[in-house]
Amino acid sequence: MPTSRHWAFFNTDHALNKPKPAPKIEFNIAPRKCEIKYGRYEMLKHLGTGSFATVHLAKDLKTGDLVAMKFIDKANFSGQEAVNIYEEIKLMKSIKHKNIVKLIDVIETSTVLCIVMEYCENGELYDLIVDNFQNFKIEDKKKIFKELVEAVKYLHENNISHRDLKVENVLLDKDNNVKLADFNLATRFKPNELFTHRCGSEEYTSPEIVTRKAYDPCLTDIWALGIILYAIVVGHLPFYHKNGERIQSMYHRIAMVNYKFPSGVEVDKDAKNLIGSILKYTPKSRASLDQILAHPWLKNINTDDQSINQDTNYINLDEDIYRTRRRSSKNYDIYKFKSSNNFSFATPDNFKDFNGMYTLPKYNLVSF
Repeated sequence: MPTSRHWAFFNTDHALNKPKPAPKIEFNIAPRKCEIKYGRYEMLKHLGTGSFATVHLAKDLKTGDLVAMKFIDKANFSGQEAVNIYEEIKLMKSIKHKNIVKLIDVIETSTVLCIVMEYCENGELYDLIVDNFQNFKIEDKKKIFKELVEAVKYLHENNISHRDLKVENVLLDKDNNVKLADFNLATRFKPNELFTHRCGSEEYTSPEIVTRKAYDPCLTDIWALGIILYAIVVGHLPFYHKNGERIQSMYHRIAMVNYKFPSGVEVDKDAKNLIGSILKYTPKSRASLDQILAHPWLKNINTDDQSINQDTNYINLDEDIYRTRRRSSKNYDIYKFKSSNNFSFATPDNFKDFNGMYTLPKYNLVSF
C-alpha cells in the first residue's frame, strides 16, 4: 500500500465515471502580469507540488501577511475540470467564517490560474495528531473540535455540505485556530434533499453511503465529525484499511458501526459518550450540531464563534495545497491513520459487496 499523502488514491481512470468533457470556459478575470512579484505578492519559497498545481509561500506587501499561492497550469484543465473549479469558486465566494480558510485573490493569465489564500503555519490536524499526540492537551483537543463543529454548523446554516471532512482538511494557523479547507466536493443542498452521488474519503464514509442508500449530506458530515473526534482523542481512526486487507472488510465494520476504544489510551467517559452519540447507524439518531456543541465534553470551551467580513476578488480552493510534507511514521502504525482514497461516483469495484448484502442492526457495536 503506498504511503503517499492521499493514502493510495484510486487510479482516476478507474475510480471515476467521468462525464463527457464540457466546453472549455474562460474565467472573466482581468489578467495580471506574472513575475517574481505578483502585484502585491512577493514570492518567498516553493512549498510543494500537488496533482496539477504548484504552491508557493508569498508575502502580501499590502498587509504583511504570509499567503499561500497556488499556481495551476490551465493546459492541464479538461472542460469539466474547469467547470468544477468555476463552481467551487462561486461556492467559496459566499463563505465567510473565522474557522474556514480565507480565500484572498485570484490572478489569471492566458496559461496560469493563481489562487491566493491565507497561509496556515501549523499545517494540518493530521500532523498534530501523528507527530505530537503525546503532547496534545485535552483542552486543545476540545477547542479544535468545537471550532470545527462551529465551522460545519455555519456551512449547514447556509445550505452547504462539505462532504469531505477529515483531519487532513482541518488546517491550523499559528495559534492553532481551526481553518477548514478543501471544498472541491462541497455542494449546496435544499431542505430535506437526499443525495445518491457517493464521494468523500473511505475511512470517513458513513453507513448509509457504504450500503448504497440515498443520504442526507449534513448527516454524513456529522458522521465524519465523529470519526475526527475519535481520532483526536484516541490517536488513530476508528475504521481503517489494514495492510493487505480487502477494502470491503473495512466497509463491513463501518456498516456494522463496529469500533472500539483501545485499552492503551485513556478516554474519559464524556468523550466516549459524545463519540457514541455521533457514530450511530441511523442517520437521524445522530447528535445534531447544536447537541454536540452543548455536550458536557465541550463545556466551558470558549471559541468566540463569529463570522468575519472578508473581501475577495475571485477565489478557488483545491485539495493539494498543504499536502507536501513527508509523513512521520515513528512509533506509529500508519495504517490506523491514513485514509486510503478519495472517491467520487463510486464504482462497482468499490461497493460491489454492499448492494443488499447486509441486513443491518440499528444499534452500535462498541467495545469499551
